[in-house]
Amino acid sequence: MSTACQKAYSMTKPIRLEHFQGCIDWWGGNGREGRQQTPQAWHVTIDEVKARGYNLDIKNPHAVVDDHGDPETLLADLARAEAETAGLRNQLKAILAEALAR
Repeated sequence: MSTACQKAYSMTKPIRLEHFQGCIDWWGGNGREGRQQTPQAWHVTIDEVKARGYNLDIKNPHAVVDDHGDPETLLADLARAEAETAGLRNQLKAILAEALAR
């Protein structure tokens, strides 16, 4: 696929034929010869497509799914961190107030 990739298209920056060159090269012409599966292109059988009710919105099987953890645990960790931050902020305020009082 092309190494130069435009991030966004608009009326003044339209998509151009050369932006498709990597896909055209991968397609392999009318014979569709030489295709290789890549992290951007993978094989899906007709049976899989049928089983999905012909929904072609298929997630990339090569994508790594981030597991950020249990939301309740994350919220509890956030609450603890915010409480610790508030405590440190209060200590700093006290230190500064004491220093200014001198």
